[in-house]
Amino acid sequence: MMDSEISKIDVNEIMKKIREEVAKRRSEAQLFDEHYAEDIQYNDKELVGKNIQLGFESKAVNSDIQETTIWHIIRNTHHKLQKYPFYSSFYKIAIKFKKFIPKYHEHFSIKDFIKYHDEEFIKQAYRGILNREPDPQGFNNYLSLLRNGQRNKIEILGGLRYSKEGKEKHVIIKGLYFRYLLNISYRIPILGYILKLSISILRFPEILKNIQEFEAFTNARFTNTNARLTDNRKNIDNLSVEVRKNHEQLVNTLSNKADIQSFNEIKGDLSNISKQITNNKLQILGQERRLTLLLEEVSERLEKPISTEQITNMLKERDHLFDAMYVAFENQLRGTREEIKERLKVYLPYIESAIGGKLDINIIDVGSGRGEWLELLKENGYVATGIDINRIMIEQCKDLGLNAIQSDVIEYLRKQKQDSFGAITGFHIVEHIPYETLISLFDETLRVLKPGGIAIFETPNPENIIVGACNFYIDPTHRNPIPPMTLQFLMEARGFENTKIVKLHPYNYVQDDNNISNVNKKLITLFNMEQDYSVIAYKT
Repeated sequence: MMDSEISKIDVNEIMKKIREEVAKRRSEAQLFDEHYAEDIQYNDKELVGKNIQLGFESKAVNSDIQETTIWHIIRNTHHKLQKYPFYSSFYKIAIKFKKFIPKYHEHFSIKDFIKYHDEEFIKQAYRGILNREPDPQGFNNYLSLLRNGQRNKIEILGGLRYSKEGKEKHVIIKGLYFRYLLNISYRIPILGYILKLSISILRFPEILKNIQEFEAFTNARFTNTNARLTDNRKNIDNLSVEVRKNHEQLVNTLSNKADIQSFNEIKGDLSNISKQITNNKLQILGQERRLTLLLEEVSERLEKPISTEQITNMLKERDHLFDAMYVAFENQLRGTREEIKERLKVYLPYIESAIGGKLDINIIDVGSGRGEWLELLKENGYVATGIDINRIMIEQCKDLGLNAIQSDVIEYLRKQKQDSFGAITGFHIVEHIPYETLISLFDETLRVLKPGGIAIFETPNPENIIVGACNFYIDPTHRNPIPPMTLQFLMEARGFENTKIVKLHPYNYVQDDNNISNVNKKLITLFNMEQDYSVIAYKT
């Protein structure tokens, strides 16, 4: 009986000690796991927060984040140490040094950066290497060096990584150091050239592959763009047809049901929509022309070194970026073709007087625009050629059967023979060009005119206060107004004779009254006087 009781007591004490030891070790293991989980969660949040702060969420350099070896060993062995009696003391000491143990490290590869181009490459290099956005001065400096070919991407990456700030960040980029040194060595006179040539020969298959990939990529991009533009044109054409149908249906419906005022409002809205469709179509046509030219230039560049002529052609494309917008501007604000032709009829007697019955004598209209003057001359039997730099206006003139050439006015005149034209006209062009160019225009006009030939240049009249203070600046391409006496003096100074100022199109803004004072009459005159004037001159 007593033996049984002793045995029972012994069993309970043993079980109690076992439970206490198990609970103790579980508590310690759980505490360590909680610390470990907090470390993982903290580091993950830190990395994610860093990416969000630098704007990496949508488009960023992706680095490889790996656990350090020492932290991997500690994490995998801490459970194994729990069975030893000294674990509790060891853990209390080790947990104090936990924050000094490096847990993760990240590194990049060169490909993580060089897949970006131009501005985006500079931004990602700063974000990945210096962990910040680029400052304006550094950004513009590196971007200029990259675009001018003075530095390549490897040299820019190396310059950032091994700068004072880059060394402090200590970002790892695999393979950068050797390639950066190699690129730096290319700058050594003679030896660098030989070294670069040798490396280029070794990398020739890779370079050729890159060129082929770039060509395929470029062709695919242009093909897709042209396809989208073609689809847009079709959609606009379909929309235009639909608008016309709806317009006809509305006219038929409103003629019976709607009052005249409502009908006119709807008609005006439909007219505006039709103009917008036309303007969009012109914009698409202009983009197609520029894409076609750029594709041809890129194809030639891939086959052989780019020439000065090709660079010039590509740069000239910037002159046509706003062709379609200016056509839309004139269509809306200049007036209809019929209105402009009616205004220009005043010059037909001057042309007839200078040329006489010789209808075959050539006439040049510089800055011919939409071709209203060319059309008027053609209707009266004259041979005329228009010169303008706006492609869309030239195409519109050709569609009307008019003779028009796309060219810079000065370049065209300089190619013509002396004494070869009977008349040269320019309506609202002189206010668009700089002073030196204006003098060149007058000199070349005088040179190519036949003796007795006539020159006519029309421009807005700044003597009218409304024109000089406001209406002149409606056209954003106008440079500065030219008073009548100034334009007359310039033409006389360049050799023209018998000059005459002709003022046209009075404004009649203020009603005149005989009972008002002379001072007020003069003021009224400044508001009511002619909106335009021309200088008519001859070559003796």
